[in-house]
This record gives sequence, structure tokens and C-alpha cells, in this order.
Amino acid sequence: MENDDCDWVADCDDVAETSEIPIATKVRIIDIADKHPKWSLATLQKHGCADLSSKSKLKIWKQQIENGGTRAEKYRTINKYVSEMFNEARENARVVKTVNLKQLGIQKAREINALNVFKALNR
Repeated sequence: MENDDCDWVADCDDVAETSEIPIATKVRIIDIADKHPKWSLATLQKHGCADLSSKSKLKIWKQQIENGGTRAEKYRTINKYVSEMFNEARENARVVKTVNLKQLGIQKAREINALNVFKALNR
């Protein structure tokens, strides 16, 4: 087997990212909508808000921005960090156990204030 075992993760991330609206675009659209609260959806779309599918999205996007991004963005950030640390450990021939990966994930979640992303399983 080749060393391409992690390539599919990057491919999946690329697909997920292209289907989502970037946070910077959401901020720009919210700014325009806040400056012109009486504009209709069609008017907003004509003036640079083509990604806005309904005015109800504005409230959802504001909440996502306050929370530091979407849940998917937080998962991607954590996954990327844990993957990088795992690959670094593997290159340095260090032993990595499942508990180490969990600790790295929790550490990164604390850094980006995303501990609410992880929930305990009721088994």
C-alpha cells in the first residue's frame, strides 16, 4: 500500500469547504444588510449579496460569527491540527495512542473555544 492513506481527508475537506460560504463573506453580507435594513432580498442580492438565499440566514450567520464559526469549520480546524500533530509524531517515530489523539483534540478545542462541539455519549 502506498503512503496516500491520508489523501482522502484533504479531498473531503476541499469538497466541504467549497459548498460552504466563507465566514468573511458572511460578515460582508451582514454588514451590507445592517447598513440597509429596508432593502429586500432581491436588492441585497443585486448589491453584492448573491450568496444570501433568504433574509432569515442573516440571523443564523450572526450567531455563527459570534460563536467563532460553524460547527463544521471547528471540526475541520481540530481535525487538521490533530492530523498535523499525528503526522509529526509518526515522522519522529513516536508512539501515538488513541488517548493522545483525544487529548490533542480537546486541547485544540479549548484554544478555539469550541468545547461545546464535543458531547458525551450516553451508552
